[in-house]
Amino acid sequence: HIQRFGLDTDLLSHAPAMAAEAALFEPFPLHYTTAVFQKITRIQKEGKIDIEKLSLPDTAALAGKIAVDYALSDVTLGKIHAAYARVRAAEREERPDWAWTIRAVAAAMLAHRHDDDIYRAGKLYLERPEIKRIIETKLGTDGKFQRALAAMAKHEKDSGFIIDASVAIDKKRAAAKKSPKPKGGAP
Repeated sequence: HIQRFGLDTDLLSHAPAMAAEAALFEPFPLHYTTAVFQKITRIQKEGKIDIEKLSLPDTAALAGKIAVDYALSDVTLGKIHAAYARVRAAEREERPDWAWTIRAVAAAMLAHRHDDDIYRAGKLYLERPEIKRIIETKLGTDGKFQRALAAMAKHEKDSGFIIDASVAIDKKRAAAKKSPKPKGGAP
């Protein structure tokens, strides 16, 4: 896509949120590639690799490496999917409005605030422009929801939450390299 259209298309800016939304709402999500899209975008923007000029074999090799390194596991996808099960069930049975769905996603995020993968999927959903508009127009005066937003903002500040999953993965890997696990048995 980058080779054909560059970075100036909506795909790369919307793809992470769409992948997260699929993990939250699809009955059987197949993969979770938010970090993959974010890493590709970072690589191109930082100029580390000019993706637009790669040969087809080099493009395929890079795509495969990034997919292996940054796609979240089936276990992580299952954990995210399970955290938002109540939202999916209620949508099927009760057909709530968008405001109800947004409130339910925020509640699930707060319930799982100590799991960045679960929290991040909900955050990406809430950051979509059309969802932000609904929040502003329908939930702007909802005191309970505004308190939930304040609690989320406090959590993000206090925890150093990173919305870009690829950055969070890179930081976690760098920290693991700095503090390797001890070898062998007891001292």
